[in-house]
Amino acid sequence: MSEKSFSKNMTNSKIISLLRTFSPVEIKAFESFLASRYFNKSKTLMLFFAIIQKQYPAFDPEQLAKPRVFEQLFPGQPFEDKKIRYLMSDLLKMGYKFLLIQDAEVEKVDNNLRLLEAFVDRRLEKHYDRLIKKIAPEIEVGQEAGVNHFDS
Repeated sequence: MSEKSFSKNMTNSKIISLLRTFSPVEIKAFESFLASRYFNKSKTLMLFFAIIQKQYPAFDPEQLAKPRVFEQLFPGQPFEDKKIRYLMSDLLKMGYKFLLIQDAEVEKVDNNLRLLEAFVDRRLEKHYDRLIKKIAPEIEVGQEAGVNHFDS
């Protein structure tokens, strides 16, 4: 592959390599993350992701050729590689932010589960009940699970 054609292809980019690691659920969650005006104020970036997302999980090199993607984003404008590279960089930064937030959520749940275990070990049923009510939606555990821990 020539250097010129390599630079026109996004499939070997950092953002595509990151997106390849996402499960279908994570791709949808990333889409929601990007749709949040709190995290992303760029409609162009959202459209850019939508174009890439259509190619998930195969990421067809032909469909993701930079000039082709550019034409979809900026119809009628002359191709500017720099604009696509900026979008790729911005999307990658958003991907990293998404991973950090996902990891923080997992860590929060893990910490709460450890705290629940500590409450069980110390037979702090009221503390356990209060926390399980608070976090049950996050971990999809019913209140009965807490009662069962103390019955043994």
